[in-house]
Amino acid sequence: MWEHCEPIYIDYFDSLSGYAKKGELSDTNISSLRDKFDKMKELASESKQCSNCLQHAETCFETQIEMLQKMNFYQPDSNEQIQVRDLPEEQISILIGDPLSSAVRVQILKALYDEGKSFTTLSKLTKLCGGNLLFHLDKLQSKGLIRQREERGEYQIVLQGHNLLNSLIDIVKIQGIDKSKQD
Repeated sequence: MWEHCEPIYIDYFDSLSGYAKKGELSDTNISSLRDKFDKMKELASESKQCSNCLQHAETCFETQIEMLQKMNFYQPDSNEQIQVRDLPEEQISILIGDPLSSAVRVQILKALYDEGKSFTTLSKLTKLCGGNLLFHLDKLQSKGLIRQREERGEYQIVLQGHNLLNSLIDIVKIQGIDKSKQD
């Protein structure tokens, strides 16, 4: 039975990865894949063997969608438009104001964006030593933007830090900030 189903599942998940690679993940494409899956469920509803595979595949699909959302490859279209008057001042100040009020902290976030770094590596990068660097790392950790793997372990950016940096990219584009004019 699996020999018959395997190519169908492979095609199904290849479609999802194809949309992701091309940057074409949208509510329409995700909905289309879900519709295909619903049709597969209807066809296989008579077989108990298929129900286990279908349930597992559906769980895998939803997990992948969730992962793609967390990695900012896919964001569902939202009918709810946030207005300026609805912006939460206190949370924005806490999330953005303090952690990003220092160029060193932005530099640290950028350095950790793709991979974790040791304290020594961050010290060389920022040209800060001991307590000075620790101060900035503690600020970023307390705001939930980075974490330390273990005591004396490497520092890593967390999802909220990734999202914040990705938002900064949008701000830089909108504001027309020219990176070649850095001080």
